Amino acid sequence: MRSLESLSTAGVPTSKKMRFWNDAVSSAVANAVADPLDEDTFQGQLTLLDLGDLRIAEICGGASNVRRFPIRARGNNFVLQLILSGEIISRSEGRQTTLAPGDFWMYGTASGAELQLSQPVSLLAVCVPRERLARYIACPEAACSVVVSSKSGAGALVAGYLRDFWFRSQQELSPQLTPRFAEIALQMVASAYAGIADARPERSSRLTEHRIRIRSYIEEHLRDADLTPKSIAEALRITPGYLHRLFSDSNESIARYILRRRLDECFASRGRVVGGAARAANGVGRRIRRAIDRTAWRCGAPGIFFRF
Repeated sequence: MRSLESLSTAGVPTSKKMRFWNDAVSSAVANAVADPLDEDTFQGQLTLLDLGDLRIAEICGGASNVRRFPIRARGNNFVLQLILSGEIISRSEGRQTTLAPGDFWMYGTASGAELQLSQPVSLLAVCVPRERLARYIACPEAACSVVVSSKSGAGALVAGYLRDFWFRSQQELSPQLTPRFAEIALQMVASAYAGIADARPERSSRLTEHRIRIRSYIEEHLRDADLTPKSIAEALRITPGYLHRLFSDSNESIARYILRRRLDECFASRGRVVGGAARAANGVGRRIRRAIDRTAWRCGAPGIFFRF
């Protein structure tokens, strides 16, 4: 079964236009907020085609700066995006990439990004559940943010097929044939990524190994007041930029991760200290407060309980 739907900002009052547009795109594809360069002239049109658990969307949006926010949910989707017209500058995982017509790339809805659209852009988005995508690409995470250029043979072949498939699925293909040709599209995308070294599973395994090393180092030095992203990078002999990129897919930066782990340790120790100190001091608050402050110092977070 297939279902075709269209949405447009045409006729929507200017004061409500961007709210309408952002809600439509977030609901249809991924959680995103567009900040238009000119709200009065901004226009957006969204065309959706649902093929079971596969969704294809053509997104035509005006010049704007877009922030895509991560969605933390079980069974995250992956989105393949093909530039049909215009140009996008994407900043994600510490990298900046310029995407031209015919280029395509993939991302998981659990990751965020910043997109700059200096002119109106039209793109095709294919939303696929991870479980289904894994039938074609063993480790989809390894292919995320890897751009397949329209200048490569495989890239040009896949981009041409996707464009033609999208046009004909709206005009000519029967509901029975459309899902079959969608399967071919996924197979072609997987074949294109199979030829790119950076998209292979070994890359994902290496990244996981690096993240484990970083977290282990943080746990071992959590009580060191001088523990910072810079000191971690120096100790592990990696650049600070690469260190931040390794954490870019998570919900928090490395600095916030260190702070959260210190808070976890401090609060756990605080509970033990308060109970013991209260019994020993017969309820005298000053002794409890001093015990708590000593706990904070031991956790590498002096003054963390100042407001308590």
